[in-house]
Amino acid sequence: MKQNHQEWLNRGIAAVLAAGAVGLIAWQGFQYVKESERSEPVRRIQAVTTMQTESVTAEDAVQMTAASTSAASAQKKTSKHAETRTSAAASETSTVAFPLELNAASAEELEQLPGIGSVLAERIVSYRSQIGCFQNREQLLDVEGIGTATYAAIVDLLYLTEEYDLSDPAEPETEESQVVPEAPEAEPGNVPEESPQEPVTEAEMQPVDLNTASRKELMQIPDMTPELAEEILQFRQENQYFSSIYELLYLEHMTDSYFQKIREKIVVLSK
Repeated sequence: MKQNHQEWLNRGIAAVLAAGAVGLIAWQGFQYVKESERSEPVRRIQAVTTMQTESVTAEDAVQMTAASTSAASAQKKTSKHAETRTSAAASETSTVAFPLELNAASAEELEQLPGIGSVLAERIVSYRSQIGCFQNREQLLDVEGIGTATYAAIVDLLYLTEEYDLSDPAEPETEESQVVPEAPEAEPGNVPEESPQEPVTEAEMQPVDLNTASRKELMQIPDMTPELAEEILQFRQENQYFSSIYELLYLEHMTDSYFQKIREKIVVLSK
């Protein structure tokens, strides 16, 4: 009897332990499920936050890429515009082809010559109109503001279709250069006596017309030198005529004292 009671007690203890073990397992399972349900929203929030962050990062990357592309495009347009302006400027400069025909070049073309600005270009054109046309490039030295250095820099960039050497002007035909027919020989006994020709004095000498006088006639002026006579002929050829006797003062070999001495011996009559 006692033995049966002990057996039932042991079975009761075993049942209680088994029930406790089942309860513990059930409680742990309930806690696991609860923890799972509690952590699921957190995971979802984290997932949504991560997606939003990635979305914002991707959007920023797109905006940055678009901005970079726009800046590169603007820089490219600016560079292309600068190249276009440089090309246009180079094209504008290269339109002038050297050498220039001095009697046909415009003021704008002459401005492209080294050392020749707009002022000197206008002076060259004005002087060309005044004298009719350039006969020699050295006449550029007569333009105000053009010296020997400037002339040396531009002379090879200019040409004349017909250029004349003004250093040795052709002398006008005089009575000495004309062919005089020989006179028939006189018969013996009928040869007239030649009367000696008296030299013309300064008082008897007629004034010499500077616009028609030959070299020989100029040399009859008292104390006239060959160099000064040559200058008078050259000045008359370059300017076509003298408009006043005072233009002799422009000549290199003419002095004030000599001009005063011969002013009564010269005139300007014809043009």
